Amino acid sequence: MLIRRLSSTLAVGGAYVRRNTAPRVSRENVDIVRSAVEAFNEVGLAESALRFFDPDAVFEEPPEQPSPTVAEGRDAAVEIFKQFEEAWEEHRSEPEEIRIIDDERVLMLSIEHFRGREGLEISQPCGTIYTLRDGKIVRMQSFWERETALEAAGLKK
Repeated sequence: MLIRRLSSTLAVGGAYVRRNTAPRVSRENVDIVRSAVEAFNEVGLAESALRFFDPDAVFEEPPEQPSPTVAEGRDAAVEIFKQFEEAWEEHRSEPEEIRIIDDERVLMLSIEHFRGREGLEISQPCGTIYTLRDGKIVRMQSFWERETALEAAGLKK
């Protein structure tokens, strides 16, 4: 998994030096997202949301799907996750890259692996934007298309 941190370039004595400008809290948010995804893979979305989501968290289903739902509050998100888990026999996230967007937001580009109850298997490149405050996920925006996630994160022109 690749982690990109925002950096800037400084002119020092005529030479350009790159320095890391990502605040410590942003790096901590990357660690929290990584831990949350590991928990999602181990115990499922619903159970891990109880641990990693703020009580007032918002979960947004991918805008690319028909009639996407927005769950307001951790309990509402847990209910959506339970329905999702009932529909699929297995779901696993394979993070490929995590980018720090700003002090609160982290973008994860991943391959989502699904196995249906009738044997159907799907692997889909996706993107998710996590917004964190005080060590908890307060917003999770999922996207079926990475390009859409990059645009929503302000990382694509």
